[in-house]
Amino acid sequence: MRVISAVFLLLMGGLLSAQTSSQLKAKRADLLRDIQLTGKALESVRGKEQQTLAELLLLDQQVASRDQAVTLIGQELKTLEREIAELDTEALRSRQSKEAAWATYRRLARYRLYYRLSELSPILFILASPQWNIVFHRMYLFDRLAVRSKEAARAFREAEIRTLEIKREQEARRTEVKSLLDLEKNQKQKVVLEKQERTNLLHSLQSNQESLMAQQEKLTKERLKLEEAIANLIRSEIAAEEAKAKKRSPAKSKGSSGSKELSASPAITKATGDFARNKGKLGWPVERGAITRTFGPQQHPSLPRVRINNTGIDFRTADASPVHAVFDGEISGIQWVPGYANTMIIRHGKYYSVYSNMETVVGKKGDVVSAGTVVGTAAIQPVSGTAEIHFEIWKGKNREDPSQWLIKK
Repeated sequence: MRVISAVFLLLMGGLLSAQTSSQLKAKRADLLRDIQLTGKALESVRGKEQQTLAELLLLDQQVASRDQAVTLIGQELKTLEREIAELDTEALRSRQSKEAAWATYRRLARYRLYYRLSELSPILFILASPQWNIVFHRMYLFDRLAVRSKEAARAFREAEIRTLEIKREQEARRTEVKSLLDLEKNQKQKVVLEKQERTNLLHSLQSNQESLMAQQEKLTKERLKLEEAIANLIRSEIAAEEAKAKKRSPAKSKGSSGSKELSASPAITKATGDFARNKGKLGWPVERGAITRTFGPQQHPSLPRVRINNTGIDFRTADASPVHAVFDGEISGIQWVPGYANTMIIRHGKYYSVYSNMETVVGKKGDVVSAGTVVGTAAIQPVSGTAEIHFEIWKGKNREDPSQWLIKK
């Protein structure tokens, strides 16, 4: 029983470690894509006087991503070392199984050869048994001898095949370890260079604080324009729906407030309930991208005297990348906002999703869209010089934290 329990735990440990290794590989791949994306953005703003703040922010993000990548690679190396040790144990068990199967096959082969060379035929050999119980034993022996021989041969072949498979898996993991060690060394070298670049940039900015603050002030003004435009669009939508509700039912509309659930077109009648039930399950508005700024008030990463308040989540993505609707809904508004290109609002009953900084838009007000539908393409954000999407979620007239609604990556 102890042996069975030990084997079960060992097998379960192997499965869990494989799952963890797979997750780490996926995270590493996503993180390296983000690093590559940020690197391209850095190249586009590096050395440009009017985008010094953007360069500093990008360097902050790149250094943080590099540090995270080094940590992740370290975790993956430990996982691979554990998997190699588990494969060593499994290889030993496989060799033992192969040896046991071979020993059984040889023993049975000797029995078969002995009976084949015996002067007695199988029937006479059975009838010559001194006792009845031996008669039945010899009958069973002849019946099972051929079958057992085949089973032993098959067990030997399976153990031999598994041994070769384990050997290949071990070689693959050792190759992966070597590759990861090279990658880890490369990332460590790059993070040292980027940290030094960030330090040099900060030193050069100390003598020109006014320019840096002017860039931040411009960014803040653009944000305020965006916030005001989004809020006005949603308030107008709610006011229009309340007016329609009063015309349809004047008596029932007395004492109504903006927090009541608004009516919806037949195509999205269930959108509100479905949207609420999908909290934490919505897909990202971009296929590939990195979160550059989270929701809510936060300290500016490079200006200690500046605090910023983000009304949504900002995603950096590749130039002209498609932007997708996160849920079924109806386009309730499209507006051009200086500094943030096109902004689209999609209504999901009493919920709204907002997509800002789109170079192009697909669809018009009143169009019904499905989750995953392409509604536009990402534009270059003038201040940062990179392709970004600003994404928000509203419930009625109140903003929500989008990170609570989107699936974790």
